Amino acid sequence: MPRRIMVLALSAVIVVLSLTGCGLRRNIEKKIGNKITEGILEKVAGEGADVDLEEGTFSFKDEDGSEISIGASKWPKGKAIDLIPEFKHGKIVSTVNTDTGSAVTLEEVEEKDFEEYLEKIKSLGYTKDSATSSMEEMTSYSASSEKDDSRISISYFGDNKGMMITINIDE
Repeated sequence: MPRRIMVLALSAVIVVLSLTGCGLRRNIEKKIGNKITEGILEKVAGEGADVDLEEGTFSFKDEDGSEISIGASKWPKGKAIDLIPEFKHGKIVSTVNTDTGSAVTLEEVEEKDFEEYLEKIKSLGYTKDSATSSMEEMTSYSASSEKDDSRISISYFGDNKGMMITINIDE
């Protein structure tokens, strides 16, 4: 009987180790694949580019600090985006952030949250040369700032609860 228990225990250890080994091997293969892909994309993008592939995210940063992130889940920091307040609702799916322009694409945004943010933007002085359009399930607002050379555009897509915020600085 003890021999049988020892064989079963040893078999269980071998199975656990082989399953762990498979997961570990896949993880290592994935990391190696990501590093190779990052290296290729950095060569294509040119000197000074930095590409980062994380779980479900693709980020690209060039030598002047401009950054594009697809699959990003955080509001960007610095550069043009600092001219406007963070939108704290919904789920961020992509961002672009440069010195002269930024864009944030979101999903799972409620219409009331869009409307509140739009009023906040207007209260900050984004009312010069404004334009509003509404058609079926889309509402869009764009205006220049009364304070500086920036222009904002906010669009809400009610059919899929999507939203896009862009801010540009005229040079």
